[in-house]
Amino acid sequence: MQWIIKLDEGLARLSMVCGWVACVAMLLMAGNVFYDVVARYAFNEVSIGMQEMEWHLYSVVFLLGIPYALRTDGHVRVDVFIPAGAT
Repeated sequence: MQWIIKLDEGLARLSMVCGWVACVAMLLMAGNVFYDVVARYAFNEVSIGMQEMEWHLYSVVFLLGIPYALRTDGHVRVDVFIPAGAT
């Protein structure tokens, strides 16, 4: 039974690392979007590579942010079916 506790602690550390990576990727993505908007509207310059980088960073934020949100109860819960008498 001790190995389950060790496994849970290891997965908790891994999800915290995923959360930090997602946080850094979110900051990089915000800077990337800011650069993209300024370059487009101020200098009339479009960079396809920077737009692709936005999608890649977004996927990192989304995919690595999920384990962190689940571990810290930060996700949104939606009730689709409400049992009778629950109101």
